[in-house]
Amino acid sequence: MKRSKKWGFVHLFISLSIGFAMISCGGDGDGDGGSGGGNQPPTYPSSYPNAKIIFVTHTIDNGNLRGWMPECSGRSTGLEAADCICQEHATRWGNLSGTYKAWLSDSTTSASSRLSHSNLPYVNRRGEAIAANWTELTKLRCTNSLNYDESGDLMSTQFSLVWTGSDSSGNIPSPMRNCNNWTSESASGSGGWVGSATVDPYWPNFDGCWSEWVDGNGWRDCDLWNRLYCVEQ
Repeated sequence: MKRSKKWGFVHLFISLSIGFAMISCGGDGDGDGGSGGGNQPPTYPSSYPNAKIIFVTHTIDNGNLRGWMPECSGRSTGLEAADCICQEHATRWGNLSGTYKAWLSDSTTSASSRLSHSNLPYVNRRGEAIAANWTELTKLRCTNSLNYDESGDLMSTQFSLVWTGSDSSGNIPSPMRNCNNWTSESASGSGGWVGSATVDPYWPNFDGCWSEWVDGNGWRDCDLWNRLYCVEQ
């Protein structure tokens, strides 16, 4: 099935590069194919019974979340559209079970109030540890472990910023920046808060930069393209 719009040409380039590298190395090592079979891509379970999965969307788009996917365009609010986007990515492309919501706040509803606070560990799509529980998640420093999509693919660092509208605790920051409650794709206005799904070598790796990037300055104009964090409930 064709992936949704604006998933990024860089991701395609990386995938093709990996594919060519695997072909050039065929026959070496302990791949599971016969003659000419080559190595098969890794597979990951649809759930981790003792953990909650967090992934970033493979798609990137602007601050009007109701315009990202036709399946989610009819939602009445930007937050509803964001949750729809996460669920579509989880089930359609990630083959994931369970319920997924976006780590996202608007002007009246915080991510912290919308999402469950689990005492289980939080892991990425490959099952690698991110945080021991909700409390540690809200104190997380920037980490490259967040930069995997719903299929377990590593995303391009060129598009590593993520719409959040939230501080590191999942609360609504001041000043509020949420692209008109995630319905605007205009370059004018107050913009939207973002976090970083990777460690940025040019900025300090301070607590909370995964959700509120570059303390106090982590926002972008609403016409720019970023991802979403999706959190298993």
